[in-house]
Amino acid sequence: MTEGAGSEQSQGRLRLTFSAGAEAGAAVCYIAAIWDLNGTEMLTMRLPRELVDQVVLSHADIAVELTLSGDVYADADLPDHRGLGHVAIDRLVVRAIEPPMLQDEPNAGALLRELKQKLTAAVDAVEAVLSTIDKG
Repeated sequence: MTEGAGSEQSQGRLRLTFSAGAEAGAAVCYIAAIWDLNGTEMLTMRLPRELVDQVVLSHADIAVELTLSGDVYADADLPDHRGLGHVAIDRLVVRAIEPPMLQDEPNAGALLRELKQKLTAAVDAVEAVLSTIDKG
């Protein structure tokens, strides 16, 4: 079993651990375990990632922001104040239109035209703001 980073919390005489793990050939799961003060594992639960992620993420306060320099940031209201990730908008677009993303999409042409319209409108908006800044 491979375990990833986890967290631990003591509650009275018991200790709870929670980590990501994977069995050989199986999908990633989460592992919750309860230990006594002697270090004896009393209970272990393997929870399917899909189930835990669905519950946690449906209640998460996630915000997506676009900076003036064109970076897209995802952030969550987490106790340690770390961001979930970021990517440059041009890289995000390139990823979205890579061949694997288009293979199973029967309406790829129409969707790409819609994407182009939205990107063009965004560029037009940036140019309009730049023209007012340049005049000021």
